[in-house]
Amino acid sequence: MVEDKTLNLSEDTARIEAKQFVALATSRTGILVEREQGAVSFIHLTFQEYFAASDLYWRYRKTPDDLWQAIQPHLYDSRWLEVILLLLGRLNDEAIHPASSLKKFYASTTSLTM
Repeated sequence: MVEDKTLNLSEDTARIEAKQFVALATSRTGILVEREQGAVSFIHLTFQEYFAASDLYWRYRKTPDDLWQAIQPHLYDSRWLEVILLLLGRLNDEAIHPASSLKKFYASTTSLTM
């Protein structure tokens, strides 16, 4: 875990907050479920995909080259398809460099078919 400079949380405090959030999300919201002792997951894969895309968006929205480096290794992994599509949709909605991301995505897929 990395110290959060935005929230000014120490690693220990962040860990405690995360555990409290997981407990709340499991017991009250239903978005997380405990599948087995000590192992929680999202009630539906779509939540996981959405939050993964959201994380990528917030981390890399201002640096298209870094974003490309993050998603490029996963382009042909079917588990990442929805994440990448959600991410590109979000970038498009915000009018943040979708063209450069889409051009790289398209170029990488067309080079395989030639």
